[in-house]
Amino acid sequence: MSLTFSKEWLVVANEALDLIGEAPLQSLESDSAKNESLNIELPAAVKAVLSSYQFKCATKRAVLSPDADVIPAWGYKYCYNLPQNFVSVVSVKDAEYKLESQHILSDEAPLYLVYVECPKDPYYLSHAVLEAIKLELAYKMAHIATVNPQLLSRLREDKAIALALARRDDTTGLQQEDASLKWWGDVR
Repeated sequence: MSLTFSKEWLVVANEALDLIGEAPLQSLESDSAKNESLNIELPAAVKAVLSSYQFKCATKRAVLSPDADVIPAWGYKYCYNLPQNFVSVVSVKDAEYKLESQHILSDEAPLYLVYVECPKDPYYLSHAVLEAIKLELAYKMAHIATVNPQLLSRLREDKAIALALARRDDTTGLQQEDASLKWWGDVR
């Protein structure tokens, strides 16, 4: 499934290009070679970061209805289309399932899905996650734009640090939230 991006992602893309010394773009849709590369690398960078961890800012819930037009050949009763801008499955409530191509197969209907989504607007993501995506994109674009080993090395280190910080920030909030709820439930 392809990801769709709003014009607000242009700011993130231009910040990534600035990190590698490239001129900014005016649009995500122009026909330049740089745009062609960006339209390949932006979805790859977003998927690389968002699929690496279950970030709260990118986690969504959906109740899926079976696709009446698609019936699995065998093994499962129902076929479900993946939600728009789907990145990865976090969990499916009380159901065995299999992810196949652009569908989820299961014997349960409806299907209660928790998944990671790439929001159309990047500002729904936390600052730390956006920073990790920006550095991942810069690293990917630098491989195309330059052969500067020092730049590539610095970007590789920076993106690893940014991803670790994004996970830490997300985990810290989750642990505090979960700990308080667990404690309250144990006392009662």
